[in-house]
Amino acid sequence: MKRSLIPLFLVLCVPFCHCEILPRKILVLYNRQQIPGKHKDIAYLAVHRFGEMPLNYLGMELVYHDLNKPLPDLKTLSHFRGILTWHENDSSDPHPSLTCQWLNRALERNLKIVVVDHVGLYGATSKEETPLPAHCQNFFNELGGDVSGVIEPSPLFLDIQTKGNIMGFERQLSFSDFQKFRIITASPKSTTYLKIRSKADASHNSDPIWTSEKGG
Repeated sequence: MKRSLIPLFLVLCVPFCHCEILPRKILVLYNRQQIPGKHKDIAYLAVHRFGEMPLNYLGMELVYHDLNKPLPDLKTLSHFRGILTWHENDSSDPHPSLTCQWLNRALERNLKIVVVDHVGLYGATSKEETPLPAHCQNFFNELGGDVSGVIEPSPLFLDIQTKGNIMGFERQLSFSDFQKFRIITASPKSTTYLKIRSKADASHNSDPIWTSEKGG
């Protein structure tokens, strides 16, 4: 998902009102233990390397929070614009059920949440075919989508569909980008910017990039 981030970043950056001071802080959830090296520098994180500069350009400030520490009290995030996750793999979060319960409460407080690249909520001992914890599936349903298994289809049977001109403006999307992907189904109320459609098996269809009124 990191190949086309504009629709997701715009979710975090759309103004609330022209007559009020806009919150500019975005909370980034990450796992410090998965950063290489003994110094655990966030400069190695994908969110820093690919996302922080564009968000800074849009006037946003990223505040990093290690998932190995207790999650912050949501009352302290009243001046935050939203929450961003950009996990390095599907098992990044050491406590996915607790995190998803917290994320659901964040949605109830109207904090927008954006998930980029790996879901990160499958737990350290899970496999690719393992279902999401119930609280996490509920979180994605509230966010506007449904997440299921990983597939490796033949590119000969794939069709890539995009919405508008914000996809592929840096380079054209290639079937090689989708040799392996997770099946994600956006709800009818969500706006889907990238669709992968299988000509052989409709159960392999996926909506990797979408936004809703709550995030994306």
